[in-house]
Amino acid sequence: MTARLRLPILLAAALGVAASALTPAPAAAQRLPDGDERDQIERRLRELAFMSWRDIVLSANGAEWTVEDAYMEDGTKYDLRLETRHLGLIEQRPDF
Repeated sequence: MTARLRLPILLAAALGVAASALTPAPAAAQRLPDGDERDQIERRLRELAFMSWRDIVLSANGAEWTVEDAYMEDGTKYDLRLETRHLGLIEQRPDF
């Protein structure tokens, strides 16, 4: 291959590598708890005096569980955030 043909090929390859390096990686997706995780989270919710809830989802970064529409016995409704490791309550926000 002549030097004249090699330069455009090398330039194209370098641009391809640079473009792929600048493309952001896709964000991790939220996910539902597996069976064991769900059992532990539900047990913790009952310990916190919640009677029912709608959705439990792990945040995209994996740092916390979000629980939507968690109801207490008196009918008050909350959205919750729980830490993943020990299921400590991070936030309990009224949901009107």
